[in-house]
Amino acid sequence: MHGLDNPFYKTNPVKYWEEQNEDSQHNPWRYTEPDQLTPLLFEDLEGRLSAETSFMEIGCGAGRNLQYLWDQGFKNLAGIEINPMAVDTVMQQVFPQLYQNGTFFVGNAASMIREIPDTSYDVVFSKGVLMHIPPGQASLFKDMVRICRRYIVVHTSEMGAPYYYDFEKLFERLGCKLIVHRSFYDHPEGAQLPHELYDDEQYRFKETFLNVFIKKNRSQREVNVKGYFFSAAYTWILKGSNRER
Repeated sequence: MHGLDNPFYKTNPVKYWEEQNEDSQHNPWRYTEPDQLTPLLFEDLEGRLSAETSFMEIGCGAGRNLQYLWDQGFKNLAGIEINPMAVDTVMQQVFPQLYQNGTFFVGNAASMIREIPDTSYDVVFSKGVLMHIPPGQASLFKDMVRICRRYIVVHTSEMGAPYYYDFEKLFERLGCKLIVHRSFYDHPEGAQLPHELYDDEQYRFKETFLNVFIKKNRSQREVNVKGYFFSAAYTWILKGSNRER
């Protein structure tokens, strides 16, 4: 299932990401260096994680975020990645221990995630990927909650190109509670740094957000997540940085 085409892409978005290689804009080899934002994904969970904590990354690429976790002592790691080259070539060469010891599903995340049993991972996270999920494959979000045991961590554009989702409403309607919301922007020198007083006029369309959710201990409510696909032209809602736990 390919979902909807988007003018953001020259081809179908699924095909676009499947075919990225050394000659493409999103060459998997570009995403092997450490990313200064990776530690920020998990710092609000310090004290809640142990060496046995299990992680699943949606859109893991060549594995640099999972490699960070490996270096921190976490060994129960898994990922889903649409691009075979990213896992079977780049990860295998650059992060061989991760490749040999982790669990990886290569294929379309919305399809591959259905193979994973309920509550399989303590933390399900994604960095810079969910905004690329076409509405026709939005069942992925519900499955992220299904396979999650405790926390969901999402770093992405929100109400921004190429697809527009309100992730706070989406995951809360799926049975999660938002416990952290932080905004980031493109620093003039190119670094992405936390920024509490968001300047809407200066940084519009350059912002990204970190949302951390905790899964509620109750039955999930049935929702049609496609209903949360909407135009970015309407709202730019600023929320507090760290929600009360």
